[in-house]
Amino acid sequence: MARPATETVHWNEEMVLLVQRVAAQCEVRFNRALKPLNLTWQQFVVLKVLNAAGNPLAVKDLQQHMPASSCNLSRLVDKLTDRKLIVRKTSGKDRRQLEISLTAGGKSIYSAASAMVQTVISEIPPVPLDRFEWLDEWESAF
Repeated sequence: MARPATETVHWNEEMVLLVQRVAAQCEVRFNRALKPLNLTWQQFVVLKVLNAAGNPLAVKDLQQHMPASSCNLSRLVDKLTDRKLIVRKTSGKDRRQLEISLTAGGKSIYSAASAMVQTVISEIPPVPLDRFEWLDEWESAF
């Protein structure tokens, strides 16, 4: 029987494990969907963040939007640079900083990949959004 949307449920280990299982399943399905583009979910997230920014981002700014570790981010950026989906340039404001931006090819791949990701998302059963309103505040408090 479904719970009313206003009922409060306290987190426990089982619920945390359930969220991890959902995240893992999403990543598996996203990776499978993106395989024809030779793209991983984490690489897609880099492209998504850069696309949303609309202008070059410093590596540290990109890192703030990524769930990956910085050493993994470096590897992701290297692979996307090798594929000419992104470019790294020295910042005009600070020569010690690198800025990353999408290339035209990166924008094109991102557009195609985004459609594939949306197809996977459309297959996920719906969940009331108000159950997750607390997440942004909780995440920023950490």
